[in-house]
Amino acid sequence: MYIPTFLTVPGEERTLWEDILYFFRNYFETIRTTEYESLGVSGTTILMIVVAIAAAIIISSVSVIINKTVLGSFVRAVIKSEALSPESAKTLEELGYDEKLMIRRCVRRGYNLRSVIRCVEEEEYNERTRIAREEYDKNPDPHKPKFVDVPYEVDPDTDHFYIPEVNKYKADMKFDKRGTSWGMFWIVLFLTVVFSIILLVSLPKILEFVNEFLGAVGNSAPKDRI
Repeated sequence: MYIPTFLTVPGEERTLWEDILYFFRNYFETIRTTEYESLGVSGTTILMIVVAIAAAIIISSVSVIINKTVLGSFVRAVIKSEALSPESAKTLEELGYDEKLMIRRCVRRGYNLRSVIRCVEEEEYNERTRIAREEYDKNPDPHKPKFVDVPYEVDPDTDHFYIPEVNKYKADMKFDKRGTSWGMFWIVLFLTVVFSIILLVSLPKILEFVNEFLGAVGNSAPKDRI
């Protein structure tokens, strides 16, 4: 497989960064257009796999940091305020998070936060709905319409939130921010980019070798006689 070099670009003068970009642009184009017939894969597939893995690592890192810092700060505020029961539940305003857009959204639909946070008004609504469903089902009329549960819409401005006492330790551990920071994210990002480049440089050579080896073995294998 031909790999263009940025060390000699005839007829053009480039800066170091332009040479580097020129090299990787042409190198990736070479990989993209390479077919590994014996392996049944293409260079485009290799690029997509490497990029997908790198993107998954970066997105996961951002998600972890958001959970541990942004959402975690809210969880720690709830625990610190001792809102550990429906009677001691507090509003976002009382907790100082009424203007935090991400918290407002997550108390309504965020799975991670809702796994430990409870809404008093939602629980009361669900209990009333359960009782209404039981009363409705007492009449076995087959022609009546099916009882429809209407999900409760959490109101971040007026509803009260708490963490059940039994979930306090789980919430504290799940959203513990130790070992996570945006500085750590930049380290992960840098290492991910470096290893992705190393992988993109080395993997095509390995695949080319394996592809040629399998091709040679296939060509040297005895053909069935007719």
